[in-house]
Amino acid sequence: MSHGHMDTTSPVAIDAIRQLRINLYEHLDEVEGHATKTTRWTEEDVETARRLIPDLVTVIRGIISLHEQGPSASCRTCGATWPCQAFEMVHRLVKDPDGEIVRLLTRARESTAGR
Repeated sequence: MSHGHMDTTSPVAIDAIRQLRINLYEHLDEVEGHATKTTRWTEEDVETARRLIPDLVTVIRGIISLHEQGPSASCRTCGATWPCQAFEMVHRLVKDPDGEIVRLLTRARESTAGR
């Protein structure tokens, strides 16, 4: 995204940023691969998944907090009109009616209402 000034990021920095992005995607791919393994989950796998949910919620909250509305009507991190694309994407993914987060909450709410 250009803001009317020339990008002065060095090729070395650009390559380092690209490598960090690749490394993060590979890390996430590996975790996702373990979560979707076709073998039956052990009790340890289930417990790990249970502990993982709060970690993922912390990551999502961190992204949301970075992209809150600033003093003006813009995102305090990326400067775009708020809600910015990052905030909108997180909202869309977290609130996806076909996603597991919504399914989990629906089951939990139904379970609580049935008591």
